[in-house]
Amino acid sequence: KVGQYAELTYTYTVTQADIDSGALITNTAGASSDEDTDVSSVSYDFEIVQSKELILEKTAVVKQGETTVTDSDENSYVEVNQANATATYTVTATNNGNTTLNNVVVTDLMLNAAADADKVTDGQQVSMQVYDAEGAVGEPVLVTVSADNAVNVGILKVGQYAELTYTYTVTQA
Repeated sequence: KVGQYAELTYTYTVTQADIDSGALITNTAGASSDEDTDVSSVSYDFEIVQSKELILEKTAVVKQGETTVTDSDENSYVEVNQANATATYTVTATNNGNTTLNNVVVTDLMLNAAADADKVTDGQQVSMQVYDAEGAVGEPVLVTVSADNAVNVGILKVGQYAELTYTYTVTQA
């Protein structure tokens, strides 16, 4: 009837796939009738704002004799004065943004292909574990170190982080 109107209300929930795509979300509504076949329409656009943030942290637990020292990025310095001391490194890559990160690669100069047999070398494996807010995602896996000091972590979803752990033994040389 003249003067009446119909109101349609609904909710669309933005998905992680929407955020990852970064594409504009366009919603177009249209209306027509038997008497007025010209479609009247209105559109509304939502701009997706992506935040891509990969944070890298590194800690070391150094053991020499009976002494154990834990160090982090803030200091990044531990004195070592004897051969066979070990440094167990944990490198953590965290997806702190709002988009899924693909092809995440971690590089570390201690993961090298040098002749020093005590260092992790090309083709060797180090331990990697991925975590999210609920804890570990799956089981720890061994990942292969490339000749360019890199480990391919793969995909990190929003809020996930990957920890790489390996040990270096100090030599007398």
